[in-house]
Amino acid sequence: MTEVADNDWAAWFEYKLKERERERDLRNQNALLDVSLQVAIPFWIEFHRDTDPDRRVERARELAQVIASHGDDILYRSKRSEESARAFNALAEGIALMAYQPGGVRFMGVKWEVT
Repeated sequence: MTEVADNDWAAWFEYKLKERERERDLRNQNALLDVSLQVAIPFWIEFHRDTDPDRRVERARELAQVIASHGDDILYRSKRSEESARAFNALAEGIALMAYQPGGVRFMGVKWEVT
């Protein structure tokens, strides 16, 4: 092989290694998010058990705005941890509120439904 071809192969190999690392990191982040939500959502469900249904809908709309504007903070952890925590709790509370709707909600392969 020529020097250029060797460099191309080395660059490709390095790219593939980094790609594999990125995929592993993403799987780990998803696993952490999944476990964290499985702990947090039941707390939020219980918190809203006695909340008026109209207030639940109103609160879900408020949370949707937080999630829409700060969703990246959940996946990519903000430099300010309180922003990530706020976004995560908005997601967990929002899923809990959707669980009160008829048929519940499915998120990350888990169905949440309050009966």
